[in-house]
Amino acid sequence: MTEQKPVDHNDCPTFITISILSNKWRMGIIYSLSQSKDNLLRFKDFSELIAGISQAELTKQLKELECSGIVSRKVYAEVPVRVEYSLTKIGISLLDPIKSLYEWAVEYGDKIKKNRERK
Repeated sequence: MTEQKPVDHNDCPTFITISILSNKWRMGIIYSLSQSKDNLLRFKDFSELIAGISQAELTKQLKELECSGIVSRKVYAEVPVRVEYSLTKIGISLLDPIKSLYEWAVEYGDKIKKNRERK
């Protein structure tokens, strides 16, 4: 029998991807950008689109998505400073899997909820 090696979560593409999508706010941020005109949103636009997110949390999540290469941040040297966020090619490539996950959740979410309530 072959011995299985432990999974290094820092090197596993599946775990890395799930960690990006499993955050409470990130799918909402990605979805908001995907629905925006020209794939661009300013910081203040997010707080209008994502109910309940604080400025500090939004800043944190945008930085993490930018660090992952999913979101791009462009700063304009204007007064006041204008900052725009958009999805990168990698971010855009996430839209189909997110849509599939959403469709799966619509189909099975109630069944899962009922199963959990029985336990």
